Amino acid sequence: MPLTLSHLCKTLTVATIIAFLSFANVGNASEITLTVYHKDPGSGETYTTVNWKKEGSTYTRTNKGVTTRTVNACAKLLVQMRFALKRMVETGYLTKQQARKYEELGIEPEQIKFWEYSQSSSFEEILGFSLDRYESAGMSEGPKRDKVPLRSATIYSVAGQKIDTRSGMILPTKLPWELEDRWKTVSQKHMDRSKYKYVWEWGRAAQYNPNELKPLFAANAFLNYYELLAMGGNLDEAYVMFHSLSKANTRLYLQRHPGTVFPQNWEDQDNTLFLVPLRQVLETYTITEHSTLIRNLIQISNGKLTELEAYQMFIEHKRIVWSELDLNLDGRIQNSPIVIRDLTSSAENLFYFNGVKRGLDLDQTREATMLLLKYGHQLHAFDDRRYLDVTDHLSSNPIVLPQNAVEISNLSESEAREDDQYVLKVILGAVVHSASRAAINNSEKTSIKNEVKRMYNGGVRFAFTTFSDFLSKELEKWGGEKTAMAPNPDSEPGLPLEAVGADWWSRSALKTFYVHIFTLDEILKIADRYPELFFSSDNTLFRGRWDTSYHLLNPDVF
Repeated sequence: MPLTLSHLCKTLTVATIIAFLSFANVGNASEITLTVYHKDPGSGETYTTVNWKKEGSTYTRTNKGVTTRTVNACAKLLVQMRFALKRMVETGYLTKQQARKYEELGIEPEQIKFWEYSQSSSFEEILGFSLDRYESAGMSEGPKRDKVPLRSATIYSVAGQKIDTRSGMILPTKLPWELEDRWKTVSQKHMDRSKYKYVWEWGRAAQYNPNELKPLFAANAFLNYYELLAMGGNLDEAYVMFHSLSKANTRLYLQRHPGTVFPQNWEDQDNTLFLVPLRQVLETYTITEHSTLIRNLIQISNGKLTELEAYQMFIEHKRIVWSELDLNLDGRIQNSPIVIRDLTSSAENLFYFNGVKRGLDLDQTREATMLLLKYGHQLHAFDDRRYLDVTDHLSSNPIVLPQNAVEISNLSESEAREDDQYVLKVILGAVVHSASRAAINNSEKTSIKNEVKRMYNGGVRFAFTTFSDFLSKELEKWGGEKTAMAPNPDSEPGLPLEAVGADWWSRSALKTFYVHIFTLDEILKIADRYPELFFSSDNTLFRGRWDTSYHLLNPDVF
């Protein structure tokens, strides 16, 4: 359903829709934060946030490990749109009539990622500010705070493509400018999506203080690049669109991006579109001066890494450590991902090749790897439709890590009850996936068979974890060593397991979970009994819709 004010305002509180108040100058903020809000396309009205706190001149993510949660679209996207449009009216960029028209423009919520620049201010400091500038206590995540984020700059990125969470296909969608009546003919005639395969439109850029949009433009550029990589695209087929509504802005965009007016020979400088290659956007809005992570990686490499190479190295590292994979079951894809976490010697080899292929020596690669491992990776806050049986890895670490084991979780009990070979398929598929991934990334182009031998010589094991008594018994049928971990009586009870959206990582405090460790020798003996299944294309773990969705919903750009 398109995102319009009429749709969003159905859930607004009275406090949200009261008249705007007057503005004042904010006092000294205790911290400055960048936040991106975005919608999970697979879970109804759930919105998630990722935050980066300013430290000196750069930004470091503060809520790494798990996302914070927002579930009210009105409390987030609507006030950000109002903030931007109201500021544009104040500066004379838009008239009130134009702003109202843009408020009603329908955009699908899953297309939008909305950045904001905010300053943590006391309740006394925010008195006199309009409600589009801050979040009330009722709209904030977590316990009541003595500080309130005061919004001072925003920008959004609207994707011209989205993932179909059922088929995994990337589908083209309309950009905001294409929804305006005056541009529909231009869109039909010139917007060839077979030529412009990946496109984003930037808008709602507004600020109250100088230079606050600068990190937002850099963040947006690398956010689009992150999404491009997640969807399997490349830079030569990716573009960013700007819509200028004044001669001054048009001249500015022409200086930054000459020759990008869309369509060519368009003459109305008070209403101009720009279609800019994403590669050029990344070169224009650089991220090194804003990103602690990227700057440190470049320093470790002694300048061998470019911004894009450092960023690519980070994304590849994330995919080594944590994977959310589709499981092919005789031509049918499982409805939740198989989750694989890898911190084994096999993963260390991948970390090594990740650096060496970019010109880093062994010491530099080790230092970069330690930095990336320290940085961590982003996880979803809720188990709704995704994490049905993912073990809290902090609880499983004492068992799994000393075993040099790849950890596999989120097996489906319902699938196992319908297919007596389901657990067998997951066991064999996990080995094939681990070996094939290493073979593909290995600069020596080793075969899968050689990678299995490498893992065997390295003593790599495979740990299958589950909270399901039934799945644990099914795993026992194939051998392995079983460990049962009882709930920690000193842990917080958390939410009931049956609660919709229960925190998946709280389960180990509520219910026994099981760890089944298999040696590679044991699994290869099983493979000898089922060679047709071990090498079957109908039994494969692969990067597909779940991997794409995971990266689209967990953007790491700094």
